[in-house]
Amino acid sequence: MVTDVTPPEWVGESLCIAPWVVVRRAPVKNGLIPVGVRGKERKQRFAAYLPPGLVQEQISPERLAVARDWQKMRRSRFQQAIAALDVVKAIMERVSLSWGPVGSVGFELATGVPVVKPTSDLDLILRTPDEIPYETAHWLVRALEVVPVRVDVQIETAIGAVALTEYAGEGEKILLRTMNGPVLITREEL
Repeated sequence: MVTDVTPPEWVGESLCIAPWVVVRRAPVKNGLIPVGVRGKERKQRFAAYLPPGLVQEQISPERLAVARDWQKMRRSRFQQAIAALDVVKAIMERVSLSWGPVGSVGFELATGVPVVKPTSDLDLILRTPDEIPYETAHWLVRALEVVPVRVDVQIETAIGAVALTEYAGEGEKILLRTMNGPVLITREEL
């Protein structure tokens, strides 16, 4: 890993427990992949860069959704954010969108390291090459309200990501998260 600063002590400990990093939404720097290291605590996040040649395996959120490994996990009975994936899967099948878990649930499914807590929400990503019809987005927001935990969905497009709730909302401007930082745009610009 390449960093601009000396990593805190917990970074090495975390990588010994789970030698995994997550890809960050940032520009590639000198051919290096922007990554983040997760610590035990929510506030422990460390930004770094990784040479592509050091990548040994890549697990996408969509791969986690297709594998459905949460159904085999004993912890899914005790962690609502993991157990909720069955409800989410049924909802997503109705709209035929490519989706997958990210955040703590995605990290735990990918690595096997128990990071999901009883207070964890469920972060999801939807990837789409085309615009999601407003009616579909609005229906999806309503349908996800039945999930027993808070669900935060990001719609990933070719130019960046927007929150599903903002996209399906009534506001004129929405926040687009890009590789170079956030930008306010209109729905039509997406």
